[in-house]
Amino acid sequence: MLRTLSSVSLLIGLHAIAVTANKPPIIQGPITVGTKGHPFSAYAGNISSIGYVEEEFFLSGDAVRYNVVGNLTSDGHWTLSYNSTASYKTRMLIRRPLDHKRFNGDVLVEWINVSGGFDITSTDLPGVYEAGYIWASIDAQATGIEGGATNPQGLIQWDPVRYGTLNIPDDAISYDIVSQAASVLRSGNVTGGQIPEHAILVGASQSGSRVLGYTNGVQPLNGSYDAIIPAICAGASSDFSPVPAHPTPGQSGRTVATNSSGVMDYVRDADGNTKGGIRLPELAVPVAGYNGINNGLSGNTYPFSDSKLNALYPTHQEYVAKVKAAAYASLHEKVILEYQVKNYTRAAEVANVPPQCTSS
Repeated sequence: MLRTLSSVSLLIGLHAIAVTANKPPIIQGPITVGTKGHPFSAYAGNISSIGYVEEEFFLSGDAVRYNVVGNLTSDGHWTLSYNSTASYKTRMLIRRPLDHKRFNGDVLVEWINVSGGFDITSTDLPGVYEAGYIWASIDAQATGIEGGATNPQGLIQWDPVRYGTLNIPDDAISYDIVSQAASVLRSGNVTGGQIPEHAILVGASQSGSRVLGYTNGVQPLNGSYDAIIPAICAGASSDFSPVPAHPTPGQSGRTVATNSSGVMDYVRDADGNTKGGIRLPELAVPVAGYNGINNGLSGNTYPFSDSKLNALYPTHQEYVAKVKAAAYASLHEKVILEYQVKNYTRAAEVANVPPQCTSS
């Protein structure tokens, strides 16, 4: 059984019981109402086939806003004090092993990313279930519930019957909502009685930046989490403003590096892919060109032509061998897990590379 994330508990040397200035939130659920028949961002597939169950709960209560004492310095040693409280009601989505013996003792708590104006999760990957984690996501910010200012696509718009009563008045209380989520999960009341030994907070992109802010300011106050993993956030932390996260920042919120010609350049290889960085098999053995900067959050993919694929990979066996070698190289560099080598190899084996003529 994989225990790949257990070592990250060394990142945070605090193991105090999570505390906030408020009473524990009220728990409602599992939630079954609604017009869709399932929660937003439900597991894609038959979750029972992997030995898991998915349940959604609503949490309601009061959460703290914080004052910043002094400056938010670059060393990350921040001091906060309590400001005020506000009432909220939000949701938590949980996936847990049906068999308690499969539970590895750790719960991953994902701070949901709202960069796109709706809930985006990114840490519920196959290895999480293979290793026996409990996975939980928490909506902590107003945008996820209400949607963005233009063309809102939040939970309320998606299923007003299910989510119409949810409310987060401002993002200043998001940090304490996340602290309270840890306390709820540690109680076992929403995990089928399974009591986590460790709670690990994760966040990616926009929520990764808030996780950094949480690490610097809130974690020292209450020690809610045993480990914290910010991802894809380029080292930028969020502040404690009540202003909701904006799906599309204005020009004042952007920093652009330029060269002497005033144009930002990336060095690209012959396939159009950026050089340097971590070279996963998708880039080491490409079947397309990728550009992640010219289409908002989505990027673009430019599939190679049949002639180019035939030139790069004269035989299918050669393509599979290259993908497998690239996967093992990534494993050796410790940027993927062992099970992913098999996944890469299987995907290559069934891929139509190089393109073969098929009868209609």
